[in-house]
Amino acid sequence: GYDPGAMARVFRHADRYSWDGVVAIAAALRARGPSPEHERLHARGFELPVYVLTGLRTDARFVNEAHFSQARIPEVDAWRRAQEAELARDPPAFFLTFSDRPDDLARLSSRGYEEVARYNMYVLLERPGSRVHGAVAARHEPRGRATLARCRAPSP
Repeated sequence: GYDPGAMARVFRHADRYSWDGVVAIAAALRARGPSPEHERLHARGFELPVYVLTGLRTDARFVNEAHFSQARIPEVDAWRRAQEAELARDPPAFFLTFSDRPDDLARLSSRGYEEVARYNMYVLLERPGSRVHGAVAARHEPRGRATLARCRAPSP
């Protein structure tokens, strides 16, 4: 069976990756109930497990954005611009990004996304007008803004 503690031990790396954070964000998304078929999530970086744990998916060409940081790939800037244009044209209900990316947080905020959950380095944003806007936050904190500080990931 699934052992969250084993997963947490395996997926804890020196580069600050924390399985607990992915599990906590996924739990916040699942807590709001079933997602309609059209609802989407887009995760920055290499956070592929969040798709598996939530059942949500992205329609973006690049599901894994880790290669966007590889300056030696000549096409990377064009790929990044195309990805952002696609995500702006057909915005997902949720974005998962990182607290140490203020430019990304500001860009998403300017597109109308609002922070609904935060756990360690992860920041979950929701687009107003999505079917369940506010439902994630409302289940975690009465003020409507979840920090997930009280939401516990499975113990290792």
